[in-house]
Amino acid sequence: MPDWQTMSERVSTLKALIIGGLGTILFGGLMVSVLVINPRKEVHQDELTVIEGVISDAGDTQQLKGHVSLQIWLKGRAIPFRCHDGPYPGYFDRDGLHLVKPGETAKFSVVTEFVSEPSRDRYEGQDFYPFVSLEVGGRSVLTLDGYNAWLRSDNEVAKWGLPILFGLCAMLFIAGLRARERGDKYLPRWGF
Repeated sequence: MPDWQTMSERVSTLKALIIGGLGTILFGGLMVSVLVINPRKEVHQDELTVIEGVISDAGDTQQLKGHVSLQIWLKGRAIPFRCHDGPYPGYFDRDGLHLVKPGETAKFSVVTEFVSEPSRDRYEGQDFYPFVSLEVGGRSVLTLDGYNAWLRSDNEVAKWGLPILFGLCAMLFIAGLRARERGDKYLPRWGF
């Protein structure tokens, strides 16, 4: 008859190796991608194209992982405008959001490269123009400075959060390796 306690302890060491190894690879790759290869840079006024029109529909749209984003349709345009989920609604003028309704004139600032080739929502498969500032009825609802403040904040989270997650996964992987080298069938209480 198998010793179930011993079997589950062996799995514990194996789980440490698998989770630690995969986590190290995943968070290490994300860290290199986000912080080195493709860091999100602040947007400057000279990189923007302004698009203006009359709002035909507006509302919140659900995105992946429960994030909510503001989506606005303009009359005569087949593709909506959408802010990234990060700055909404925290970096918006909350008192000005009530102006975002059909019939109002909206002025969007969109990074020029996205005007000819819109972004695609991976969750819904819908194309959209990502805007970095919004003015409705002459009132700024999202400023470029507000958007850039969100980018700086988001970059700070990535700058500290990803290395911490990477380190924890690497420690778990190393603890699993040490336990296996010692012939332990399970990780000691604190991993080392």
